Amino acid sequence: MRPRRIYRTPTTVDLEITDICNEKCVYCFNFDRDLSMGSLKLDKGKIDQLVRQFINFEVFHVISSGGEAFANFEMLLYLNKKLKENNISTSVNSNLSIKAKRIERLQRLFDSGCDHILTSLPSYLSDVTNKLVNSKNAFDRITSGIEDAIKVGFRVSANMVVHNSNKNQVYLTAKLASKLGCQRIFATRIVGPDYETEVDYENTNDENPNILSKKSALECLDQLIKARDEFGIDVSTIVSYPLCLLGDLQKYADFVGRGCPTQRGHRLNILPNGDIRSCVHLSSERLGNVFNDEIDLSEQYKKLRNWHDGSLAFNECKKCDYKYVCNSGCRVDAKAYSGKLNGKDPLMVGPIINGKIHGKSLRNFVPFKITYDKKTREIIQKSDFVVSKEARFRYEENFYLCSIKYGNIIEIEYEIAKFLIEKQQSNLSFNLKEFGEGNIQIMIDYFCKDLIRSVDNRLNNTRNKNLLKKGLGIDPNNLPDYDKFIFK
Repeated sequence: MRPRRIYRTPTTVDLEITDICNEKCVYCFNFDRDLSMGSLKLDKGKIDQLVRQFINFEVFHVISSGGEAFANFEMLLYLNKKLKENNISTSVNSNLSIKAKRIERLQRLFDSGCDHILTSLPSYLSDVTNKLVNSKNAFDRITSGIEDAIKVGFRVSANMVVHNSNKNQVYLTAKLASKLGCQRIFATRIVGPDYETEVDYENTNDENPNILSKKSALECLDQLIKARDEFGIDVSTIVSYPLCLLGDLQKYADFVGRGCPTQRGHRLNILPNGDIRSCVHLSSERLGNVFNDEIDLSEQYKKLRNWHDGSLAFNECKKCDYKYVCNSGCRVDAKAYSGKLNGKDPLMVGPIINGKIHGKSLRNFVPFKITYDKKTREIIQKSDFVVSKEARFRYEENFYLCSIKYGNIIEIEYEIAKFLIEKQQSNLSFNLKEFGEGNIQIMIDYFCKDLIRSVDNRLNNTRNKNLLKKGLGIDPNNLPDYDKFIFK
């Protein structure tokens, strides 16, 4: 397995444009929001300053959030337009429950180039939803907001933060999300607050709302899989589950690979006042300020090096075959559990070494394997291909990063990236012989991940749809035994 790679700058930024929110979710990571409510928001001058840095340091993707992003709508729209003008992709996190001018605002946002919204759907039960977000009639506003966004043309993903009060409602909430028209639902485990330390996860009686046991976590994922199979909705999770907990990585393939985006080097969080923190859940952390400090975003990013170089990984995880895929689970939950950022993720079982979980696993271990249809291999051998026009490339030290689309970012070796960039810029097709017959596996991966496309569009429809849906989940380079792929 190759050494961990360190990036120059973040590829993705979580940007909070306001601290105003019309809800007060019990699981909100901005626990101190009441102290500043309404006093922090971005204006045009600050947005211009940020966008200049995003351009200079080649940020691929910006996620706009809050608070509630629509509470600072004109600045949300201004930010989105500036980003799109500079080929930086965008998405928005919103509860969609503000009804004032909602259709009009959704249409304006969509017309500006944003086409994806992540929203919160805590439960299929209205009373549970209203209670969890502390807002009367929130369920009706959220569900009607989802319907409005989909009518306008947005891809909408629903996020369900799972904890003890709604853990048995995942399946039916996914059914509702599918009925409303959502393309995907996330069942995201609750993350213990970073100011709470040494929580007894092992001996909980499931009454603590900030705790989800190993057994309950797997049951939630089983509900998602059942919903996926019955309703056709894509499923995933925003906060990763340790792979040693999952055990059967084929069964739980939809949840493999997301890892921790901060430890992977992709992400940092900027607050409305310019404060920087490594993770959105790390509420008490302030690493610097992008507006007030004399150093730029690149230097601010270097303050996260202990996340990037593996220093914060739990010591046992450093032995694991899947350490670059799992990234030691959630560091903030580890802090709530152990009092230390480099502590044990409470859902961790034990490292996976030579195909065996070293711990008391709830599932037998089955390795993750990328499986290809033999027809895919034949297509690669016989067809000509072009590089996706949406792909963006960024040079690092002796390798490249490629954003295939949105936040779907993979590492590419230097010579291969130069070849792809040349073909993209010249708009020329190529075949396997030109790409290198010894690189057939890589070419298959790029085809299945939509980085390259056959000039015969009919052949593109034969690709493994499951691999296309992995999004930013899997960078095949990080898998152990990557060369042992399977054709069926």
